[in-house]
Amino acid sequence: MTVIASLNSSVVKENQRSNVAFVAELSHSINNPPNGFHIIFDKVKLDIGGNYKATHGIFVAPHPGIYHFAVEITSPPQSSHHSLHVRIMKKNQPVALTFADGNTQQWLRRTGSIILQLDTGDDVWCQTEFISGSNTIAGANTGDSYSMFSGFIVHPL
Repeated sequence: MTVIASLNSSVVKENQRSNVAFVAELSHSINNPPNGFHIIFDKVKLDIGGNYKATHGIFVAPHPGIYHFAVEITSPPQSSHHSLHVRIMKKNQPVALTFADGNTQQWLRRTGSIILQLDTGDDVWCQTEFISGSNTIAGANTGDSYSMFSGFIVHPL
């Protein structure tokens, strides 16, 4: 019976290691963020495993693995040229870039994603990198999700 109990315990632990996913969006728009601004996606839509810290906008890896992250940035119509670059950061290092540059009377929506190998405790978040002109990162509006950050584990190591 102890062998079966041990196997069941191993299966439960592996399932817990495989169940990590989050989706968070901006609950409000951010007007003219400065360069290096840490974007806090504060409205959690999904947080399996409880590893996304909404008050800080940071995901912390619960264990080693291969993870996928994506950031989606939406900017409302602008009347003049503007540049808005957003980086996915891992342990204070930029690892992916998304940019919404333009001079358009239409909404801009850009997505960037990356697959990363993380160790236990590694943190991942988003921040602005290059800003010029007047910019707004659109937040949620009447149930629509405009800008969000998400991630999930692809394979535990």
